Amino acid sequence: MDAEHNQNRKTKNFVGFVLLEQPVWDKEEFLRRLEMDWQLQREDRPLEQEDENTLVFQCQGAMVSVALMPAPIPGGEAERQAAKNYRWPGGVEQVKGHKAHLVVGLLNVGLPQSQAGLLTVKILASCCRQSGVLGVYTNGVVYQPQFYLDCSRMMEDGEIPLFNLVWFGLYRGEKGLCGYTMGLENLGYDEMEVLDSAAAPEQLVGFLANVSHYVLSQNVTLRAGETIGFSAEQKLTVSRGPGAAVEGDSLKIDFPG
Repeated sequence: MDAEHNQNRKTKNFVGFVLLEQPVWDKEEFLRRLEMDWQLQREDRPLEQEDENTLVFQCQGAMVSVALMPAPIPGGEAERQAAKNYRWPGGVEQVKGHKAHLVVGLLNVGLPQSQAGLLTVKILASCCRQSGVLGVYTNGVVYQPQFYLDCSRMMEDGEIPLFNLVWFGLYRGEKGLCGYTMGLENLGYDEMEVLDSAAAPEQLVGFLANVSHYVLSQNVTLRAGETIGFSAEQKLTVSRGPGAAVEGDSLKIDFPG
């Protein structure tokens, strides 16, 4: 692949939501799981603004907040985003049962953007250990809690938890199957799209996942006018323009399938 290393990643903050069956959470259990699973601890004393529903602390150069909201996410937003998850049959019905949610925020003040993303995954995964968790809402979709936990374990072996960091969406266009990424922009890269492909769903997801893994693992920026491929014969054109399924501009990759 032709690509250029990019050293100028814009600092971004991260937000995620953990959907709960009941408006209750155990702060001490969360901190215990954070240390047990990821060897992470809060690096300061409890702050004055903390209460039984709120936790704010420093960790690895970032400011982390976890706050209980004793109400569902309004406007049916969680249910609509759960409907996008083609890997979770019945997800919408489960998500409808949430009566509260945790708002997880990470203010990145001292970490490389990729490391901030990994830290956010660890925090959300530790929140999944709470009782009564019904879903994890991040990257524009609601994940099944066990799926999110299982994917996060890749970090135990030093691997990139790709499916925690990036969602690979699919939908039918007028001329074929379309796919897109959600989450690369948070990590400082362009989102990617494939439009009107003849590929099968798993083939298209696999292609976008391979390109995303390459971008993240090698810290490169793909640019319009380049070609990419995973073999000597494969040369797929990259262009840039307004997103079809994502906000702002995206990279379009001509992947016929």
